[in-house]
Amino acid sequence: MTRVVVSSNDPEVREVCARFPCEFLARPEEVSTSTATADDVIQHFLSTGPSEAILTYLQPTSPLRTKTDIDASVDMIHLSDSAAVVSIVAVDEKPEWMFRRSDDGSLTPLLGPVKQVRRQDLQRTYRLNGAIYTAWIDRLRRAQILDLDLVGYEMPIERSIDIDDMTDFLKAESLLAQQSLIVQEDSSRGF
Repeated sequence: MTRVVVSSNDPEVREVCARFPCEFLARPEEVSTSTATADDVIQHFLSTGPSEAILTYLQPTSPLRTKTDIDASVDMIHLSDSAAVVSIVAVDEKPEWMFRRSDDGSLTPLLGPVKQVRRQDLQRTYRLNGAIYTAWIDRLRRAQILDLDLVGYEMPIERSIDIDDMTDFLKAESLLAQQSLIVQEDSSRGF
């Protein structure tokens, strides 16, 4: 059974939900602040006593994920021994070459002594992209999602925008417009 629940404290969101086949979950103010975390929202949902075995949490700030991405994350959790699947994206930056800077300007390597190796010889690095978090609900009742044993579902960079500011919003809007043009061109060709 697939159930869609939208968690928000916004009356406009409630009105939009009334027009679609989804449930609205009124989010309390303490879980609606700018400091509230994904785990706060997830724990609030879990307090309602869901009967489903799996939860897929989708942040509204990651609008470029697709149905295929969501379905693939659910398939992955069924095929793995892990408690959760999180969406990730490959990055060019290498943590082996990253530092923390102190107030006096001195640098401390993030991962210990820096090794003199070529960039190409370092392992590929990934970061969470914030688009999809899928987990077994019984495991979420005992731990926060990022504390669970995780498997990464890799998404391409063009679907990995996480909107935190106006620049991110404009980039996402531009990518959506490009995708729309591609779909229109394909449909005009009969694909």
